[in-house]
Amino acid sequence: MQQTNIAINGFGRIGLLTTRAILNKYPNLKITAVNDLATKESLLKKLQNDELYGRFSLPLKANFFSEKDPAKLPWKELNIDLVLECTGFFTEKETAQKHLLAGANKVIVSAPSDTLPTYLLGVNFNKYKREKIISMGSCTTNGAAPVLKVLDEKFGIEKCFLNTIHSYTASQNKMYPNWENKKASQLSILPHTTGASKTIEKALPRLKGKVAGVALRVPTAVVSIVDLVCLLEKSASAETINSVLKEASLQKPLKGILQVVSEKMKSTDLINNPFSSVVEQGLTQSFGNMARVFAWYDNEYAYALRLSELASKLL
Repeated sequence: MQQTNIAINGFGRIGLLTTRAILNKYPNLKITAVNDLATKESLLKKLQNDELYGRFSLPLKANFFSEKDPAKLPWKELNIDLVLECTGFFTEKETAQKHLLAGANKVIVSAPSDTLPTYLLGVNFNKYKREKIISMGSCTTNGAAPVLKVLDEKFGIEKCFLNTIHSYTASQNKMYPNWENKKASQLSILPHTTGASKTIEKALPRLKGKVAGVALRVPTAVVSIVDLVCLLEKSASAETINSVLKEASLQKPLKGILQVVSEKMKSTDLINNPFSSVVEQGLTQSFGNMARVFAWYDNEYAYALRLSELASKLL
């Protein structure tokens, strides 16, 4: 079997979990290199024993680097076909293309980007134009877009408010850099902006100018939920909305991406859930042409699965 050479740039939560996903599921993808400022020993320890997702026994045989400048990485010598850019820093075309300058063939950025095309599995990947560098948006984008795609196709969306109740992430300290006690950002509900609405517009151009969003960062370790309040062009009951979403979840392109459940859920029930978006039917509400839908998502694990899946489809 001919293998595709993959490089992981940034071995944080997404880089680590994507590595696990590739080693578990995609024998045609070979993780040839990992670049991170931490030591090889500490990275392998994190890979093997994760505080949220448990132990992992498959070995990782890769070249390890600690290079700050992607342009200086030996991607040409290693014949790297695809870089998964997971640092959160090189998210725009000007910086992400440093991987191409280093010799890589393609790059997927695991974050929203203002200057790169955005492709989401199940939503708009069928329109992929074989660009060298693309973005997969954020976990919230992947959680909300499948629901919005279905609602817009079936009922038409005039306007939508998006509110993500999002688990704590390491980036939160940057939101309030002047706080003396950084731990406060891990113990509070923090209202913040979200780029998900803008990214959704890139994936679903029909919704341009129709989506506004906000994020509430909450002190939970993982799993988030997006609250979508939509003004529809056509009236629909909660039962009809749930039925339409359920039907869409059982067929391509959203099969394996969107899940619709009837059980009452709590966030810990969704840890390790592989779907990008999990609609809880009991929370769906409707007033005429105003609809409210809640969709859960494991903002780490599910996103990492989509990233590994996208990598396998890109080459």
